[in-house]
Amino acid sequence: MPSKGTTKKAAKSCLVCGGITQAAHLGIDLCRACAIFYRRNPKRRARTCRANTDQCPAGKDLNCKKCRFDWIERMLKRKHIPRSKASYTCRAHSQLSTVAPVAEVEGSSKSSTSASIQATPCAADHGHDSLSMCHTRMIAEMHARGDPPHPLLMDVDAPSTLPAVCKTMHIANKILLASLLEFGKAAFPDFTKLQAHEQWSIVSEFFYRFRAFEGCCRANECFPDHPTRFLPSFTSFLSPEVYDKFYDKLPQNADLEGAVSYFKNSTISIKEVPMARECIARLKPAHDEFLAVIGLMFWCIEALPHRQHLSDLAEKYRKQIMTELHVYYKEKLKMDDYAPRLGELLMFIQVFDVKERFQEHFENLRLLNILDDDNFIYRLQKE
Repeated sequence: MPSKGTTKKAAKSCLVCGGITQAAHLGIDLCRACAIFYRRNPKRRARTCRANTDQCPAGKDLNCKKCRFDWIERMLKRKHIPRSKASYTCRAHSQLSTVAPVAEVEGSSKSSTSASIQATPCAADHGHDSLSMCHTRMIAEMHARGDPPHPLLMDVDAPSTLPAVCKTMHIANKILLASLLEFGKAAFPDFTKLQAHEQWSIVSEFFYRFRAFEGCCRANECFPDHPTRFLPSFTSFLSPEVYDKFYDKLPQNADLEGAVSYFKNSTISIKEVPMARECIARLKPAHDEFLAVIGLMFWCIEALPHRQHLSDLAEKYRKQIMTELHVYYKEKLKMDDYAPRLGELLMFIQVFDVKERFQEHFENLRLLNILDDDNFIYRLQKE
């Protein structure tokens, strides 16, 4: 029993260092030590991340001063952001829409906006479904870690990213495939009417393009100063400086030296990432354009065994998406000569057609004993 005049306070975990605190500092669940550390660094002296990632995870193992300061600042900013202003998309996707090079005509009033602009159901629905997919991937991947962060730190607008490792990538790819199935069902009503094996064939084909395109788009936003970084999953990155870490905890018979050498010189070499990212950065696709591209990629099913009803369905949705793109350019952006931009946008579908190269990649990893015959992704590329 607490003595008269005193109140027993419940102990809380510090959101940054994981330490125990009975009082909130700076208006959030921050321990006294972290609050003092933050106040004594008002001008944020130049520091270097100990792991050279700028993404050290919060928690008891956080011993990087730079990332500790960054985590505190991030939590303080979140405190002042009204949740009602949350976008339909994750941070990287929503920022894509703010950097579009074509501005809307100044002085246009909401009342003068045509009915065709006010309702773009495909883009709106895809945006909501894209956000749901972001949440699913982030939460599932973080909980798959050995030491997942506190739920309050699972922010889809600023996910904690770590260097990718081979083992966790297998899990992340499964999560992505499951998320893409749900995306297809939510974004395209007719997709739910297809047989299970047809749904799986479409999503398996989409997986390769989406993973490459979306990973480069988000890398441009998350790592603008690191052009060689790529996001192969929602919460992990890959770049030359983390090659050695990627192949941690491999089977004893794995050819690690051969794997690292192959990875640096393969047909899907990380050296191609800067070129792909530059291609995206040059065009700076708006959010509506991003959604249109992934929608068109979803229905690129020409390589699948021919089935007339699937071809008809793909043609239906491709026409719908292209119609909305024309409306977007002509009426929302007031563009007359948008053909060159549209052509560049559609080129992404070919640029990120990497299925055959990934199939070759996984086959080589199998020969190096990095993967076994039962590996899920290895079996996927055999289907």
